[in-house]
Amino acid sequence: MANKVLLKKSSVGARVPTTSDLDYGELALNYADGKLYYKTSSNTIKSFTEDTSVVTLTGTQTLTNKTLTSPTINSGALSGTFSGAITLSDTTASTSTTTGSLKVGGGLGVAGSIYADKIYAVNNGAGTNFYVGDDVVLGDVNQANTLGLRGLQDSTQAYIVFGSSNNTAYIGRSGTNPITVTGQFKVDSGVVTGTDAIALQIAGYANKGGTGYHDFLKVTNSYGSATNPNKFFRLNSTGSLEIINSAYTANLFTIADSGAVTFGGTTFPTSTGTNGYVLTTNGSGTATWSSISGASGGTVTSITAGTGLTGGTITTSGTIAIDSTVVTLTGTQTLTNKTLTSPSVSNPTVTGTITAGGSAGTSGQVLTSTGTGVQWVDQTGGGGGSGNSFTTIAVSGQSSVLADSSTDTLTLVASGVIGISTNATTDTITIGTAASFFPFTKYDGNASNIPLYTEMTTLQNSLDTVFLPFIKSDGSSVTTLKLTA
Repeated sequence: MANKVLLKKSSVGARVPTTSDLDYGELALNYADGKLYYKTSSNTIKSFTEDTSVVTLTGTQTLTNKTLTSPTINSGALSGTFSGAITLSDTTASTSTTTGSLKVGGGLGVAGSIYADKIYAVNNGAGTNFYVGDDVVLGDVNQANTLGLRGLQDSTQAYIVFGSSNNTAYIGRSGTNPITVTGQFKVDSGVVTGTDAIALQIAGYANKGGTGYHDFLKVTNSYGSATNPNKFFRLNSTGSLEIINSAYTANLFTIADSGAVTFGGTTFPTSTGTNGYVLTTNGSGTATWSSISGASGGTVTSITAGTGLTGGTITTSGTIAIDSTVVTLTGTQTLTNKTLTSPSVSNPTVTGTITAGGSAGTSGQVLTSTGTGVQWVDQTGGGGGSGNSFTTIAVSGQSSVLADSSTDTLTLVASGVIGISTNATTDTITIGTAASFFPFTKYDGNASNIPLYTEMTTLQNSLDTVFLPFIKSDGSSVTTLKLTA
């Protein structure tokens, strides 16, 4: 008879052998659960379970480290880590965090996408229901019909960027500043009907301009060199549209509800006026249409060209032009920045700046004729003349002395018995003898002199010999000439 091999066994469900019950390599069978147990090298008890394609678990089941392939759970609580598709046959609608076919007590992490007909977030009063990355958070801010958006790095800021990578077109707000729209902004209302068929509506009031004023638009020129860059648009309490200056101190333009326009401090009429009427002001800021005083209308039948004009008498059509040939000006005339070609001026009184030769001259220069025009030249001397004081000094048998410039000086030099004296008071030059005696050397070598008025006969009778100094014809030395009586 063959020997039987019996394993350690138990008929009590859920009973598990201990490490002291089994040796290494020994097996134990719980035939109530259908599990076969063994002891591992790490001194722990492991088991084998019957593998079937479908396992139906009823009641409360604890599945530890189990893999469920496409499980169907009809009711009860499910906890642990799961992979694959999970189908819940329970269709109970969720109305809170504790109701519905699937209730998650803690956080829910999903690596893929979530598709749902509706996703509800409970009002937590903090506006932090949905976190988007590490930048912004969306949520209920505990205000009716309001969605909150704020930054995570700075809760006082929030921006929405339009486009996948466009950071220059966005809308947002920082702190208590106004909402900013960066980039181009377009309102396209399409085809709308009804009482509110308006592309853009701006409502409210700020009282900045006064009680009941609505300052609805500020326009700024952000160009770096722009001056007076701001303009403000507002509605006053009577419905007039106003444009205010940069400093918010002056009303530049107003359109009243009646259609009256005011700018530059003057209010203009709303009507088109009567044919032939002109706009007149009352001097207090109101313009009206008025007829031309003293005029009954009519047609000009004749125009005659006056002084300085050409074109003759015109009775039908023609042209009156300025006479560019000769213009005669009488009386007092003011000519500013005018060019006069070959003018003839009688007894003028001239004020302002006179330009000659493209220049106004320098201080002290005078205007003089060149024979073909005029020019500014330096004034010499004190008499008001101009040009050179002299041109050429001619001496018979000598080289002429020429003036080098208008400031050249002619110098007179005394020599021998000839003397020169000047008188600045009378502006005179006197040329005469330098002395009343004629110096000479006597025959014995002694110096002497004789009066210049001594006659030669007297000189001959009085002196035996006279020595006169002279220069040789070659100009090389000075010697004396001996005169013997």
